Amino acid sequence: MMTLFGQTSAAAIPRFRIFRSLPRNLCGIQFRLLPLVFLAFLLAAARPVYAHGEDGTQNLDGVSVGPFALTVWSFPATLRVGEVHFTAAVIQPADGTPVVNSDVVFQVTPLHHHGEASEGERLIAAAGPANVTTGFMHEAVLRLETPGPYLVNVRVTNPVSGLDETADFEIFIQSPSVFLKWLIIGLGIFTTAVVIWYVYEGILVWRHRHFAFGS
Repeated sequence: MMTLFGQTSAAAIPRFRIFRSLPRNLCGIQFRLLPLVFLAFLLAAARPVYAHGEDGTQNLDGVSVGPFALTVWSFPATLRVGEVHFTAAVIQPADGTPVVNSDVVFQVTPLHHHGEASEGERLIAAAGPANVTTGFMHEAVLRLETPGPYLVNVRVTNPVSGLDETADFEIFIQSPSVFLKWLIIGLGIFTTAVVIWYVYEGILVWRHRHFAFGS
């Protein structure tokens, strides 16, 4: 840049370089932030499942099992291929007092088109004990890999009263979310493109420095 006296201003050169590199710096910041934005969107779409979250379904409501009442919830509300959480409460029907010395076992069996259970494919999970930590709830987790209807058998035993009763209900496991699947694929493609871009920029910088020092 020429001044009024026909000389180049030394202070103007660094400023010019800063302003010239500003768009590229802003572009780099955008590329760094976009993966974070996509990741946040992915996590929001996935909506992690919690055993005591709000998205649940009450499958049994105070069903009699001997002298006690059994209530069962499954999580999430829309069951898909993957982990399914079950929570059971065994209480005294008179006053709602938790029965903490009972054992609860979940048996999940896939159903065929005619509603017949496939005994050879059933899964069994013993629920954890009911105590203060679990809110006096029995909790169990099963991983179901095949979409379709399932029969859930809940067995409640109590060594003190000699109780051994069961209750049944059906659930339906849906296929994985198509939207979430394509979102993950898109995020993978985008991340790969960003990595390639950074490698390409690194090669350009290395070549510029190499030839600059070489000359």
